[in-house]
Amino acid sequence: MITKKIQITGHFDEMTFYKWIMHRSGILGMEVCIQLLETDCIEFQVTGHSVLLDAMEVACSLGPYDAIVEKIQSF
Repeated sequence: MITKKIQITGHFDEMTFYKWIMHRSGILGMEVCIQLLETDCIEFQVTGHSVLLDAMEVACSLGPYDAIVEKIQSF
């Protein structure tokens, strides 16, 4: 298991994105800890298998239907 920090910036409803992240991480069997939740930035730590972490990062770059994701970084 690996832990990554993911930072998403853009324009979105933070609660919608939060629920979306929690739903997707549940499907992928990952643990998530939200660290920052704002309308233009979300940061969270996610723990899981490396391939699934990559899948989560790609999914977050697309985001929910009403989100505009400008940048995604992982650390």
